[in-house]
Amino acid sequence: MNWSRLEKKQRVLKRLAAAGDTFGSPSYIYDEVVIKQQCKKILRLSNAYGMTIRYAMKANPNRSILRMINNAGLSLDVSSINEAARAKIAGIPFNKMMLTSQDVPMGPALDQLHNMLQQGLRYTICSRVQLENLARFNNIAEFDTAIRIHHGGGSGESDSRNTSSPYASFGILVDDIPIIKKIMLKYGLECGCIHGHIGSGSEPEIWKQHVDTMLKIIAQHFPEAHTLNLGGGFKVARMPGEEEADIRLLGEYAESAFLRFNQNYGRKLKMEVEPGTFIIANAGMLLTRILDIKKNQGAQWTFIITDGGINANVRPLMYGSQHPFALLNVQGDLVWKEGDPMARPDQCIVVGRCCETGDCQTIDSSGRIIPRSMPIPKVGEYLLVGGVGAYSSTMSPFHYNSYLQPSEVLLTENGDLFQIRQRQSLEQVIANEWPVIAHPCTAA
Repeated sequence: MNWSRLEKKQRVLKRLAAAGDTFGSPSYIYDEVVIKQQCKKILRLSNAYGMTIRYAMKANPNRSILRMINNAGLSLDVSSINEAARAKIAGIPFNKMMLTSQDVPMGPALDQLHNMLQQGLRYTICSRVQLENLARFNNIAEFDTAIRIHHGGGSGESDSRNTSSPYASFGILVDDIPIIKKIMLKYGLECGCIHGHIGSGSEPEIWKQHVDTMLKIIAQHFPEAHTLNLGGGFKVARMPGEEEADIRLLGEYAESAFLRFNQNYGRKLKMEVEPGTFIIANAGMLLTRILDIKKNQGAQWTFIITDGGINANVRPLMYGSQHPFALLNVQGDLVWKEGDPMARPDQCIVVGRCCETGDCQTIDSSGRIIPRSMPIPKVGEYLLVGGVGAYSSTMSPFHYNSYLQPSEVLLTENGDLFQIRQRQSLEQVIANEWPVIAHPCTAA
């Protein structure tokens, strides 16, 4: 996480501090400059015969962010019919989306999928059931389809983010490819795109192996394929000292592999990638207010209680993810940020207000709550949590203990703050609940 823009513009810091009163706390703050920089960087990825970049919408689907990324030249990777419909509402056409999902639509949802396919949505087949479900459409051969392959060479920031391990259910196993091809032949369906995604935060060397493995699979099984989608999962550095993937080197490796493939087989494959975390993770900050300070029983560490725990960032509890911190006083001065030297550091555990011991922002990869070295702030000041642009606003249990979904705010290029999602109200949380008296249940 790079805090340099905040340090350079004191008025931005003061506006962030004021945002706690204006938009409420906690609030997500997204930096437009970082988002656009990351889009430009990924669009410069080396490729041999053309490339499509698909932003993984599940990372952060806010309408304003989708439009910004789409305007920068990226298409979309969507993971559900609802995500596709949501992106269409944001003004993005279906022919700029690729749907890759575990879901098997039925009833009205199947009709909805059919309509989207007719408008140009590319659909990735991830199972035999999905393929046979798709075969219900008389015009199946007209649709732009892909096949997701599970080759077993996965990698991720944690075991639960390895999407090509023996314990992951995604895609079609290599041994099952002949069965799938037989069904496709029956319905006159040709698959131009082969898809493979191995995990979020993949190790660069394993990602290179993934490129080679997928090209071998295409050479052996898919003579009609014109595109290889390599998925996303580029590793980013949130904390000082972390090393992120060098996408320039990864792109050059993929380019050379595609060139060799053409030399060996006379086929010029187009490349696709699906970054999500890479685009948006370090563009996001969580503004939280410090509610309380407590010492543990033996006074070995200090608890910093904020209003933004797992209800706003569940990644530490789910994955043991580390996020950088920064401290703002009420005037908007940057008191300290992760990596700064400290005259009097304290061992602190940053927690939220939920009735859950795991409501903690300082958890290691093995699931243990651990103290972090930082200055002790004052009650009423602000703690910024960095690296929360991806998979924080989308995954966190907002309503645990009946807390509300936070607001989302865009920090523009010129330093202004615009609310792009209004803070939820309690009335909205309970809007779909009905009293039993009004709607009595009847026994089956």
